[in-house]
Amino acid sequence: MQAMDEFDKSKKMVVLIIDEAQVLATAEHSVFAHALRAALDIRKERLTVLFAGSSETTLRRMFGRVSEPFYNWAALEFTKAKVSTTANSRISGSTCYRLTNSC
Repeated sequence: MQAMDEFDKSKKMVVLIIDEAQVLATAEHSVFAHALRAALDIRKERLTVLFAGSSETTLRRMFGRVSEPFYNWAALEFTKAKVSTTANSRISGSTCYRLTNSC
């Protein structure tokens, strides 16, 4: 988590965008998901996190099931949107989950 160490050195506010975030809900990524949750928890006041992905069902489970690392981490907004990542590429119809820091 070298990126988090660098973030800690700066005192800036950051928006973190995680695309295809439903991958974090798989068993093979469980250890990383738990570590990421812990890293985000202690930096929550300076981070806004946007989780986006193509599987609404999996993303809902990721934040809504007690057994998942991101359970009850933040309030959810469900939005279908076209997100332009560069002038030449598009992510069409991705479901974006914006997590607010209000929880």
